[in-house]
Parts: sequence; structure tokens; C-alpha cells
Amino acid sequence: VVADITGSNPNVFYELGFAHASGRDVIILCQESSKRLPFDIAQERTVFYVPTGAGLLTLEDELRKLVADA
Repeated sequence: VVADITGSNPNVFYELGFAHASGRDVIILCQESSKRLPFDIAQERTVFYVPTGAGLLTLEDELRKLVADA
């Protein structure tokens, strides 16, 4: 499951919690400008990205590596 928590959408957090409870592998994404994470997921590995052309290419490379390792 890939969850982008930028904007703190309650539905995304609900689905993220459901994925964790179901034992799914989860990749959490968040834009660099939103570096403050909620306390209950602050310890989870989060991939921060910049929403620019170059930033999204870097994000794509990192996601490929994470998925390959899973």
C-alpha cells in the first residue's frame, strides 16, 4: 500500500490504519513542506518528496527500490 499523507486527509489515515492492521506492507509518502508527522506514525519510515519534475523523478526511483526490496 502506498499512502500519501500530505494534507492529513482523515480517509487516508483510516486506510493507512486498516493496511497496518491487515499486515500489509506500507510505504508512506509526504511532501517536504509537511515534515511534521502526527505522533502515532512519527516512527514509521516516511519518504519525503518535492512536487517538482526533478523531485518526482527522484521519488519514482526511490519507490522502485522500495518495491523491489519488498
